[in-house]
Amino acid sequence: MRLFVATEVPPSVAGAVARAVEGLKRGFRSVRWEDPAKYHFTLKFLGEVGAERLPDVTAAVARSSLRVEPFDVRLRGFGSFPPGRSPRVVWAGVGSGGVELGRLAEALEGEFRALGFPREARPYSAHLTVGRVRGPGEGPALAQALGKRATAELGEAFRTERLLLLESRLLPGGSRYESLHASALGAAGGGG
Repeated sequence: MRLFVATEVPPSVAGAVARAVEGLKRGFRSVRWEDPAKYHFTLKFLGEVGAERLPDVTAAVARSSLRVEPFDVRLRGFGSFPPGRSPRVVWAGVGSGGVELGRLAEALEGEFRALGFPREARPYSAHLTVGRVRGPGEGPALAQALGKRATAELGEAFRTERLLLLESRLLPGGSRYESLHASALGAAGGGG
């Protein structure tokens, strides 16, 4: 199973981001734009995990969820990784809630490191992936277009209340995500 841990984005906010992305879609054919129904904040990518490890993985998610209380997130602005003239990933930024997302990511790193999963090579950077650049050529123009949208408001604030353990299934038409476990955030929420 190809697994990752994430928090969700409500449909109303995903719709607001998708409407903002429409202006970018028309100008850039080299970008494979994400389906708004699949928008999420990846906190820890686990990769291929055997089914026999699922109980330990689920328990690690549940323990991590206890370390951060529910919090609000507001999306703001577009950017890319890497920043500059050769973007590979197009993202929507986090105006508020990024510190809490980072705390969740760090809690997950500790739990999964204890289970033998490697630590992420780069520090966590809260973002919502909205597109992936497939080829060169449009980089400078895309970087300029993203710069003009660097402070765009992207929907209302929303409450983040749980962690999700998701399986990514790679299909001919693209990936599909299936939720295997959800844990409520905060000491009062426990696992569930």
